[in-house]
Amino acid sequence: MRISTSKSESMVLARKKVECLLRVGEEVLPQVEEFKYLGILFMSEGRMEREINRRIGAASAVVRALNRSIVVKKKLSRKAKLSIYRSIYVPVLTYGHQRWVMTERMRSRIQATEMSFLHRVAGLSLRDRVRSPDIREELGIEPLLLYIERSQLGWLRHLARMPSGSLPLERLGVPPEELMEVAGNHMLLRVLPSVYPRQPEAIHCHLHSLLAMMLQLESPEQQHLIHLIQAVAEKHPVILSPQVPRLVSYLEYQCLSEALLGALVDVSQASPSSLFGLLPALRIVGQQFPALLGHVAKIHGSVGVISKTRSVFPEDESLHRPGALNTRSCQDYRQPVWL
Repeated sequence: MRISTSKSESMVLARKKVECLLRVGEEVLPQVEEFKYLGILFMSEGRMEREINRRIGAASAVVRALNRSIVVKKKLSRKAKLSIYRSIYVPVLTYGHQRWVMTERMRSRIQATEMSFLHRVAGLSLRDRVRSPDIREELGIEPLLLYIERSQLGWLRHLARMPSGSLPLERLGVPPEELMEVAGNHMLLRVLPSVYPRQPEAIHCHLHSLLAMMLQLESPEQQHLIHLIQAVAEKHPVILSPQVPRLVSYLEYQCLSEALLGALVDVSQASPSSLFGLLPALRIVGQQFPALLGHVAKIHGSVGVISKTRSVFPEDESLHRPGALNTRSCQDYRQPVWL
């Protein structure tokens, strides 16, 4: 293979500046901080702000070119204007979006750029004070950010289907949480529960990092992460044993407590010793949320602290048998007396 040194440059992808001199024969290739490939601007530090700004500028140029000639013409039907929006405007604005990492500021800018075109299509201006969701509903257009996120999900599924020896997963060593960051922040957590049955080992290695994100996520993403935890607890509960203290610490949040307690029940049956030192914290959870007493009692039964002499429910002898906990509903339990 022959390399033209006059047309070649090198770039190192790293968060900090790294000097790496590449030689081709007797010549040293110049090292650059940015590089344009197939119309996409790559930065050595991995940031995407400049590339997203370039796409927004290109889309704005399209608006200026079409504004007086086509888009605002009253004789042009709304259907034709929407066809221009889908076939020209959106591809220009979202080119290369599969690798975008968007901050809230970037999301706001993309949404503002999108609505500047849709306002013209609807024959409205900002002075009309019509909400963006109302304009989209009238035009039958889904949010552009939703389109981007859906496409990024498809890109992640494509990576997940790759065999274990493929370049992105094996040689680059891309863990699940970094895949999520590259492909659109935490929205891609929704894919992991479906990926888990095919590649459980890859996710097991990063459970600690995934669980550490729990409180940083919004409610929909939290639910997807909980679904992943439930899947792990059902198939491989012992894998969650090292994460039990963190899971118990999340029980104070009512929106998480019921689902996580269900997963802890599975863990307690497979590895009772992992919960033995955390029983006092579980008693406090039972006091705070009486509806969860059934789960707490099952964990106590698995750990082996329910007996006739020291019972979670000392007033009801039938509940001293751990097997009875599976046949009675939470509504039948009496108010417990914690020892």
